Amino acid sequence: MSASVEGVPPDARELLNRLSAYPGGLGMELAQRVLGDLDYLNLMEHLLDAALITLEEKTSPVRVRLLEPVREYLKAAMGEAAFAGREDQMIAQCRKWLAEIGAGPTVPLTTNTFEALESETANLLAAVERSIAASPGTAVEMVTALSSYQIARGRARDFAATLRRIEVEALTAEQRVDLWLADAGLHLAAFLEESVLGTLTLVEREPLTEIQNARLQLLAASYALRKDYDRADALTAAALSAARAVDNKFLATQVHYLRGVIAVFRQEVQGSIKHLSIAFDEFRRMKANFDASDAGLRLSFQLWQVGRRSEASDVAEECRILVADSRNPVRRAFLHETIGRLALADDRAEAAEAEFRESLSIWTAIGSPFQEADQLLSLTRALLAQEKWAEARRSLVASADRWVLDENYGGLAQSLSSLAVLLDQDGRTDEARMALGYSRAMQADHRLFLVQPELDFRDSVAEKLGGYSLCDRPTTLAAARSWFDEIR
Repeated sequence: MSASVEGVPPDARELLNRLSAYPGGLGMELAQRVLGDLDYLNLMEHLLDAALITLEEKTSPVRVRLLEPVREYLKAAMGEAAFAGREDQMIAQCRKWLAEIGAGPTVPLTTNTFEALESETANLLAAVERSIAASPGTAVEMVTALSSYQIARGRARDFAATLRRIEVEALTAEQRVDLWLADAGLHLAAFLEESVLGTLTLVEREPLTEIQNARLQLLAASYALRKDYDRADALTAAALSAARAVDNKFLATQVHYLRGVIAVFRQEVQGSIKHLSIAFDEFRRMKANFDASDAGLRLSFQLWQVGRRSEASDVAEECRILVADSRNPVRRAFLHETIGRLALADDRAEAAEAEFRESLSIWTAIGSPFQEADQLLSLTRALLAQEKWAEARRSLVASADRWVLDENYGGLAQSLSSLAVLLDQDGRTDEARMALGYSRAMQADHRLFLVQPELDFRDSVAEKLGGYSLCDRPTTLAAARSWFDEIR
């Protein structure tokens, strides 16, 4: 190894030493920045002949890498202090590159930015790891820039764990706020909401820049959406005002998306279509394809609800294209769910079943009882439409069990309509009508908001079975669950 390294020209050895700090190798764009003062293209020929580097021409962009034994040799030959200096230079280059490509939570994550980050992710994560101990403030700057990419990549949970290793005591007030805002955003994206309120409370106690305040208001509204629709709606007004105060079109568009989602949950279909349409169009104009797909998937479903099925299908197909290269499992799950619901509405039950099974497999891997229950219920509907009675029973019982685990009365109330179909299939029509009546009683007693397609389905089943019947069971979680023991 020594003979091979010492046998190349001095400039080539310098190239090797610089490259040793980049565990992911270098794409040609970053190589130009790191090696641009050297005649690196000609030097690489010497190093390839000496079998000290590899050139990966099948990747895009082309990458140059050190062979790992060479990297370990150079690291030992340089000594710990000298190698640490090389790593510091690597961090400075990565930090500068992140700023130049425009990565961060207040700018759109375009496909070009995503692909650039994807190509250098190993180096960027190595820079973050090194910075956590060597320069916590730099680590905060980098995790803030990378958080949107990590969410799009489906790594929010793991990246949040990395972020929490940064020593807060070593930061300035502004850096602490950036750290906490990134932490809250990652935990919301990963459905890890338990600590979000405490984190946002810490932010509120600190002096904030205008852009930090805009991010805080948006995150606060996003968090409130999981708990209280009215409060979330009120908070979006503050978020929109804050976004406009800093003239940030991207954050303002995120507010429109959030308002559209709130309207979905409040069953304000026209309001949801209005805000989601704005968000979908603006995100596409910014080339923020990942955000556009989120808005478009929800918009498609709302258009379907009001009978605008041709438009819904067009939007859904556009989202399929936008999501095609997405590695975010949540985004892919929602795509399958939306396509499945449209297929079911068009009496293509077999196609709907396939989509719901794909979505269910993703949510099962993530581990979300609510989403698993929702997909199982949708799958049940597709199975009922195909008269696959045994599979429908299993799917419905599994859905009910998860609704109970999530303490979700609305999900159980919706599931009773499918239960009524199965009871009627068994010749137990009187009990089926009572199940439908019990569903209505649950809705009234607990003031549940059920989406219109579920209400229409329940009414259609009731019409087929001869109406609703009263039921004297209490509308408790345990009593609701007992209904599904009838087919377990």
